[in-house]
Formats: sequence, C-alpha cells, structure tokens
Amino acid sequence: MISPVRVIAALTLLISLVSTGIAEEPAISYQRIHSLITDQDNRISLRVWDDGRMEIRFPSYTTRAGTYHRDLQDDEMAELHAIFETLQPIDQSRLDQHLDQSRSQTPTHVADADVVHFERRRNDDLEISLRAPAPDVWSRIARDVDELAVMNSAEQALRSWMDQQIARSGE
Repeated sequence: MISPVRVIAALTLLISLVSTGIAEEPAISYQRIHSLITDQDNRISLRVWDDGRMEIRFPSYTTRAGTYHRDLQDDEMAELHAIFETLQPIDQSRLDQHLDQSRSQTPTHVADADVVHFERRRNDDLEISLRAPAPDVWSRIARDVDELAVMNSAEQALRSWMDQQIARSGE
C-alpha cells in the first residue's frame, strides 16, 4: 500500500513541475542539429511557450554560444507564428518522397549532415512537425522540391528573428 505521505509528495512535485513550466511542452520549437558533432552540445534551438516565454540556445562552439531568455510581446509572437504559417501546407511524407527521389539522382556526400526540425502546437495538438536534412543545402540541389525552398526560406526568416531576439535580450 502506498503511504499518504508519498502520495502528497508526488502530487506536490507534479504541481511544482507544472507551475514552473518544466512539464509543459513548448508551443513552438525549432532545432538545427549538427549531426557531424558527436557531443551532446550539437544543436541550435528555439523554444517558445504560449505565455510568451522564449529560450534560444546556441552550442559552445558557435560565436553566439549560450542560452538566451526573453518574455515576448504579442507582436513578436505574431511574427513568429507568421513564419511557421508558411510551413503549414508542407506534408512530411510527400517531402520525404521528394527527398528520396532527389537522393537517387544526386550525390549526397555531406548534404545530410545537419537536420532541421520545426514543431508548432496549438491547444496541445501537434499542428506542424517537419524534419528535413539541411534545407539550405538541399534546396539548391533539388531545385524542383518546392517544400525545401519553403523550409529554407522559413529557416532563414526564423534565424533572423532569433538574431533580433538575442539582441533584445541584452537590452
């Protein structure tokens, strides 16, 4: 039988995790994983929660190394959602199919080294979940795959947006 003290301790822990946001999934997340780096510190990431909390992280080997936090304003959240809206029409299975076709026709050597992952949740439902190898490289190799061009454009816009947020985090 579980003692009442353990039940109360477990409930207290659960409540504290939820109230601090640790157990909460971010509404928006982005990662660029540098697969050729074997260290666990191999990714650039962005996480944003519905309440506007933002975390940007750059690995130690980059010029922007560190973790940046901000509370976003409504207009900044709207800008971020607008970037993710451009990804909405992309179908992951269709993208994978196009990539497989392009790989069979094109040498891939290092083109798959980085992986980019975008996610957006609305009302706890995963609305966007896209993963692709280096859209910046593949959009130049597989010019006929429109999804890669869209993902590349979205990633460039997102990285620019992240740069602005990092500059504002020091204000």
